[in-house]
Parts: sequence; C-alpha cells; structure tokens
Amino acid sequence: RRDNNYDMYMDEFLELTDEEEALLAGKSFQVQIPSSSSSISSSTSSSISRKKVHTTEVCNTCTIKFDSACSRCMSGIPNRLISESKPTSDIAVKGFNGTISVVDSVGVNDDGKKEYYIQSMPSDLCLLSANEYAKDGAAILMETDGVVLQLSSEEKERFRAYIAQFKQIKELVVRNRTYEVANYTNTSDEVAMSNSASRYFNSKVNVSNCEERILATLLTGLSFRDVYHMAKHQSVLGLPRDITIQTLNSFQHKYGSTPDVLQLAVPNLAGNTKGYMAPIKEVKAVGERVEADYMQFDFNDTVIDEKSKQKKTVKLPSHGGATGAYLSIDVYSGMVHGRLVSSVSGSVTRVKETVETYKKDGYAIQVFAADMGVLIQGKFSLATPEVQEYLRKICKIECSEPYKHNYGTSHIERAVRSVSELVRFAMLYVLNNPNLQFMGFTKTQLLKLWGELFNWALIIINLKPSVIYMPNKNKV
Repeated sequence: RRDNNYDMYMDEFLELTDEEEALLAGKSFQVQIPSSSSSISSSTSSSISRKKVHTTEVCNTCTIKFDSACSRCMSGIPNRLISESKPTSDIAVKGFNGTISVVDSVGVNDDGKKEYYIQSMPSDLCLLSANEYAKDGAAILMETDGVVLQLSSEEKERFRAYIAQFKQIKELVVRNRTYEVANYTNTSDEVAMSNSASRYFNSKVNVSNCEERILATLLTGLSFRDVYHMAKHQSVLGLPRDITIQTLNSFQHKYGSTPDVLQLAVPNLAGNTKGYMAPIKEVKAVGERVEADYMQFDFNDTVIDEKSKQKKTVKLPSHGGATGAYLSIDVYSGMVHGRLVSSVSGSVTRVKETVETYKKDGYAIQVFAADMGVLIQGKFSLATPEVQEYLRKICKIECSEPYKHNYGTSHIERAVRSVSELVRFAMLYVLNNPNLQFMGFTKTQLLKLWGELFNWALIIINLKPSVIYMPNKNKV
C-alpha cells in the first residue's frame, strides 16, 4: 500500500514504475490477503522482480457513480480529498425529497475536480458531477457502458459536426451544472415571424413603451387572448420580448381584454401622444371646454362582513352618507363645480346639472371631456353611453384614455388633486389640534367631516385668481 488513499480500493491492481519496482524488489515485505490465511514472504520478491509489470491488491469498498443530476462532485468517504479545507461559507445540498445535508469540507479529488465531503452521506458512496467532467471534452453514455473524453476546442467542433448526422431524440440544457431536457426539441414548432420580420417589427415600428407594443400587436389581427396564450405557454417564436405576462396583465387591468378598435387605430386629439409635441389648443371663452370626473378621498373605515364575518376596509362615508364627489371645471376660467354623491350611478343627471348651470349663467358648453373608463371596471366611468348620447345633441364630447388622463382630462385631474390636498390639509390641521382631546369628538366623527371640507375646498379654489387666461380676475 503506497498511500492511505488506496484503502478504498479492492480487487484492483496498480502498475508500478521502474523506481517502485526496484524499491519493492530490494525490501522484505509481507502482504496479508483478507480472503486467504496465506501470506507472501520476501522469497516472492525475486519472482516479482522478474516480471515486467508488478501488481498488488488493494482494498476497495466504495461505489463511484457518474451522476448527470449532481451539480458538484461529492462523497461521504473520509480522506478522499486533496488539499481539503473548511468551506468559506455555509453550503447545503438539498435532495429531491426535501432533505438537506451540510458540506463539511471542500477539496480536490484525484482528477483535479472540486469535490465536497459530506459526512451524512454513506461512507462508501461517491457522486461525480457529469458536467464537471464534460467540461474537459465530452461524456458519452451507452446502454451498457460509457466513456469520458478529453477534447480540445477544435476536436469538440469536429465531434459536434460528426454527431449531427444522427437522429436527435432529446435536447439537453445545463442549468445549475445539471442536465435537463429542453422544453422544445421539435424543429417543426410554429414560427410567428422570421428573423427579418422580427427585426423590422422591433426597430421600424415606432412604439415607445410596452403598452403601445401590445396595441400594435393587436392591430395585426391577433386577439388579446391569442397574445396572452402565446406569452404564457411560449408556443411561438418571434413574439416581442417585452410582451410578458406581467405587461399583459397590466394592460388588461387598464384597457380590458377587448379594447375598442377605434381607440387603438385613431390617435387621441389632446396632447402629445406619439412624441410630436403637439401644442394644446388654447381656449378663449367660458364654456369652450369643460372637463368632469368622479373623485374619492383617502379616508377609510373597517367594518365586519356579514357573510364572511371578517374585517374589510371600505371608504368612510360622510355624515350625510356620501362616499364620493362629482367635480367639473371650466378650462378657461378655472372655476370648479361639484357635489357630493352616494354612488356613481346616474351620471346623466349630474352632467345635465352642469349643462344647466352654464346655461343659467349665459354660457354654452362647446366641448365636454370626461373619463370613459374601462368597460369591465366602470366604477368611476362618467362618460357612459347614456351620457354620450345626451351630450352629442348639445356639444362635442371627448373621452380620455383610461389611466392616462393627461390625454384628454388633464385639467380636471389637477383640480381633483387640488381639492384632495386642501381637504387633507384641513383634516390634519384639526387632528393636530392639542385641544382635540377636550372637545368630546372621536377621530371617526372628525374624519366624516370630509364632505363639509369638500364644499369648503371648492369655495377656496374659486376665490383664487384665474392665473392662466384671466390673471386679473377670480373665478366667481
């Protein structure tokens, strides 16, 4: 036995060098064979020296397996590794059934490959990572045997060209240094676009974001369901890379799964939609452009659901039972009108009140802009089909793009923000009053005053000067 590392071998013979042969022949030794009680004395050394090749039996009780699903070489055999050391960080090996084993030491095996020693593994088992050995060339597995080849870069290319003539059944990919079957190996997969068409679509079709990319794809004739199925199952090649499940879900949340074809084909009239920096049309009279929308405030309450008996968050109603507000603004003067509402139904009635208010003051509305919303989520939709039918008989109507109110209703959105900031400012002023604890009001009772603060905010805004078109006059 030349080295303790050979204690693991059995029924194998070692070829000796000339120096080892001369050393072995000149010494008296005795080798005990476990399977027999006989021994070999020094008298046998002369017969051994006359042979060209000398062999000696060494014990081996371990099993070495070539594992293609093992990301690192590992074993439970002590004293197997060379240059053994403790791992610099915690390394754990997880099995398919959830078992976790801790790596006790890291070293290099006889083949120069990095290997882990795991004490919890069987003491006679060694797993060699197929990927580690394939890095030197190739590993070929046959029905009854296999071989690991050491190839140069040129030899690898020739070997790939040679095996290309055979029929391929499975295609393997390497993930985490293990071999997995690729998802698609069939060369007859459906191809949505050729490389030239795909490059043209990604470079020549001028779109600025993922939403416009989806819109352009829908204009090709594919339905939203088709595009979603392609992105989810990766059933075609050539689909734009930025069309993912996440972007499609976001698009569906904003526009629905069946967006209006006219909305996709016709650009919006208001603002800069395609980077052309189109100037906004200047209004010159009261009523020339009026915008309206619904709004809610950030005051919530927790109630118990009668069916599920669980807590849920709802909007805190005002003392009068209102849950939201209707707001309109004249773009020329900046004057706002509004009223509290308990629901968003009956939008026609509120639009009629706005038209009658302007008519009473001697003005006629020429353009009425409102949020059309999404058909599947019409909670805050003001430009309902009934409202559009009513306004077409009186004036021109414009519907803003959902979730992009700067394209159509930018002025009312800024007014909504101004009202919300004033109400929030007044509420914080009241809640931070040091004498609040002596007034006898609860916090919920004070938060319900948002309805009164809404009407107060409208008065404050209308008393301010109209700085855009009438800087020397207020809005009243």
